Amino acid sequence: MNGICEECNTVFIAKRSDRIFCSSRCLERNWRKNNVEWNREYFRQYRANHTEKIRSHRTKSYLKNLDKVSKHRREYKVRNRDKISTQNKQINQKLKLRAHSIINGGNEISCRLCGLRDMNNLTLDHINGRDKDKIIDRLHGISLYRYVIKHPEEAAKCLQTLCNGCNQIKYTPKIIADKDKLAHYETDRKRRRRQKESVFSLITKGFPIECVKCAQNDINNLTADRINHRDSGDEFRGTNLYRYMLIHPEIAFQYQILCFGCNTAKAGTNRATKLVTI
Repeated sequence: MNGICEECNTVFIAKRSDRIFCSSRCLERNWRKNNVEWNREYFRQYRANHTEKIRSHRTKSYLKNLDKVSKHRREYKVRNRDKISTQNKQINQKLKLRAHSIINGGNEISCRLCGLRDMNNLTLDHINGRDKDKIIDRLHGISLYRYVIKHPEEAAKCLQTLCNGCNQIKYTPKIIADKDKLAHYETDRKRRRRQKESVFSLITKGFPIECVKCAQNDINNLTADRINHRDSGDEFRGTNLYRYMLIHPEIAFQYQILCFGCNTAKAGTNRATKLVTI
């Protein structure tokens, strides 16, 4: 007597009239589909009760097939470079969000000084500076986010959320022990500020000096940004760029005023656009 398997829809010879699967494999596959939650719970408990056994088996299997595994990993990375990059960015973004949520005590995530809420512009800042004797003060980036998640109480005392602009301003030298160096520093800072204001006036053509994106007008937090992407020949940055622009004011139309936060966000958008284009 012929029958049709309910799992794979193949015709098979049924020895009994009540047989509806062609093989034990199809029977098991169908049972797993109908008992998904039970199956998940069973394997979850098994992994919890046999952690050492599973770890030992994986280690032995890895060492036995080391060359094969290494070759497969290399080939997979080459074939799925964009996929891996996207996954890593998503994981890093989730870690960053969790870390900032812990530092802000579950409240709305924003810069502690200016209230900016753009996650692309926010970073973790060490409140009292870095101390090499503490592990948390030697970490940065993703490593710091992972440490914050593992040690939330310690991190909440040592770290705060700042935007890139406020973080830049905070670490501008404010106190210098040597009085002669302090006087020289103050004179040089005033000169640089006048130079910066002159360049920004060229760029804005007499209009108020402020960020074209968020209208922030603190000159310590503003910078000259190239409207189009930088070319390989654009060698001038910072003070050197300001000096060059004062000598060649005709290039001022190629620049705009942005705060550090908006400038960082623009750079991230440009990188993402470049990856999509490629």
